[in-house]
Amino acid sequence: MEIDILTFEYFPGLGINFYYKNEAWIFAVVRGKQWVAQRVPDDQVAFISNYYTIKEIDLNDGANFLASKDLISYAERRGWYDKERDGTFNFSKVYSLPSELEDMGNVARMWIGVSLLSGKEYKINDEFPVTFIPAKKPGMKELMNVLSNHYEGTPLDDSNEYKLGTPHKNKTHTICASSQQFSFIAELRPGMTFDIGGRIWIAPRRGCLNAYMPFYFGISEIPQSLAMDTPEIAYELHFKRDPGIYDRSKPMAWWNFVAVNDLTDQDYAKRIQERQKTKDDLLQQFNRMAAQMEKEYLPLYKKQPEKAASILNNFQNQVLEKAITENNKFLGK
Repeated sequence: MEIDILTFEYFPGLGINFYYKNEAWIFAVVRGKQWVAQRVPDDQVAFISNYYTIKEIDLNDGANFLASKDLISYAERRGWYDKERDGTFNFSKVYSLPSELEDMGNVARMWIGVSLLSGKEYKINDEFPVTFIPAKKPGMKELMNVLSNHYEGTPLDDSNEYKLGTPHKNKTHTICASSQQFSFIAELRPGMTFDIGGRIWIAPRRGCLNAYMPFYFGISEIPQSLAMDTPEIAYELHFKRDPGIYDRSKPMAWWNFVAVNDLTDQDYAKRIQERQKTKDDLLQQFNRMAAQMEKEYLPLYKKQPEKAASILNNFQNQVLEKAITENNKFLGK
């Protein structure tokens, strides 16, 4: 089974997951110089919450495992690992802080994510697999459902199916959480030119409420209402931002999506169905728009690259405008 739609995420201090056109790797980085990578088999998927998931490794199997040359010996020198005492080397147990492995927010998100994708009924204290065969090939809808999860239908759902309020105030950290600023899915389509073969579907603020909008790798500019600075200025000001960036009166599209979340959270049980219908309708529209745009783009991208780039950039503006128009209907504007 070929998996060609994949999510990926950066975990500060933990690592980055890499997705090539035909394969995916889990890449775990230790604060310092140690690292390890494990290939995700072609017929399997991996789910990661904010802790190391790579366990036993076979450094003689270079096709599926890669690591820094002294990964194990360094742990031995530090007293973190002793073969006679600990048995088989387990990267997660050796290099993780116990507090990270025991954190209920990490454990619970791992539990629900693996359970949803595998179709199996895991217990929350089970040993979860690093990679596994999914119940079915995950498509966009399946991934969106996982990324929108708040433990609905489980004892960890403090909202009791939204009867007690918004699920974003859940005590146990959810996949779609109160702290979430955006959710995204990377789609890597084989056999297509890079510019349009790769798309990132982005839902600003929270993926349970806002539509995932397709952004193509080949765009040369971000829609103006989403861009605050040039990349150079953004890098320079990354840790020096003025509090004025949180002024909601500024004409930034971001605040439109935040407003949708704020309004929905006031009566989540009543308003989530409308938002879900809007998301479904927009996803269908975006797919139709994308198919039409690609038909116009393909004959031009080699012969008339500037015109082709203009088609891509215009498409991104149209997608954003359509999402905001639907948001404004919901907001009563």
